[in-house]
Amino acid sequence: MSIERQLTEAFKSNNSSLECPPSIDQKVMAQYRAATMAEKGSFVMKKKSPVWKTAIVAVLVVVLSGFAYSGTKLLYSNSEGKVQYSIHSSEAFQYTPEELGQLRGTIKEVQDQLEPGQTAAVYLPQLFKQFPNVPPLFGVTKPAFISDLQQWREILDQEGVTEVLPEALLGGQYQFAEGAVNDAHVGTDVFDIANQLKAEYESRVDDEPVWRLTQSDDSDFASRYLSIYRNIYGEAIQLNWEVYNETMKVDGFTSASSQYESFELNGETVHYIYNTQYLFGDSSELQSVIWQEEKDDATIFYSVETHSPNITQEQLLAVAEQLLQP
Repeated sequence: MSIERQLTEAFKSNNSSLECPPSIDQKVMAQYRAATMAEKGSFVMKKKSPVWKTAIVAVLVVVLSGFAYSGTKLLYSNSEGKVQYSIHSSEAFQYTPEELGQLRGTIKEVQDQLEPGQTAAVYLPQLFKQFPNVPPLFGVTKPAFISDLQQWREILDQEGVTEVLPEALLGGQYQFAEGAVNDAHVGTDVFDIANQLKAEYESRVDDEPVWRLTQSDDSDFASRYLSIYRNIYGEAIQLNWEVYNETMKVDGFTSASSQYESFELNGETVHYIYNTQYLFGDSSELQSVIWQEEKDDATIFYSVETHSPNITQEQLLAVAEQLLQP
């Protein structure tokens, strides 16, 4: 699910009424990310996110309006807690190798031009080709990483997160490398941004990506944090957590080729997803172990992830089990 970064796309809405395309209400706000989830810990958030009136994008608009794409399959869901969610695989987000390469190349090209801490809205009409009525914006960020563990812990404390980060994982094989606040929120004026970038996209004379920097605001509905651990070969395991303070409905989507399994660890159900069409990172292959908990009047999504083909499902489950220990 930050819900993923673990998933190819995440789409979120609260329990407000939704309008069906093409007459989408201009108050719609869109949030595009990779997935995102979280590391186990105790959280006390200092700030409350504002209640969203409506937040719908892409497939979510279609599914909740009474039409489900024929290639959509429910992987798992949870109706308990403040955040109710359903995770689906969908052929609408299955891309050919050429399409996947173009999407990943465009996102990386934009990300390489960003300064640490900056976020951009990228115009990607091919990403939502099945849904022409949805503004095709995708949030891309370059996190401002902190490599000092104590400094990163202090930043988390300032954010209101009372999480005790492990210094190492898997018996010391993976040491803490860096951490960052992960924010790919493109803002609430998605229709204005999309119209501006569409005009630029249609008038361009080359294949350069069309994008613009966005300013962070207080309209996002979650706080996201990531911590990266590396072994002596540079292979990484990433711990993510995403904290929600509002009641809402979350629908996440991954490619139809994604593999899914569930496991019981220390009394908690965790979800394993292997996605071969991930848009970020060094590789389009992403393994994720995801779970959810209710703490301190907030809902926290956790994930343990890797792009490395040498890190096994068993190792990711062992990290999750370590984090789930009482």
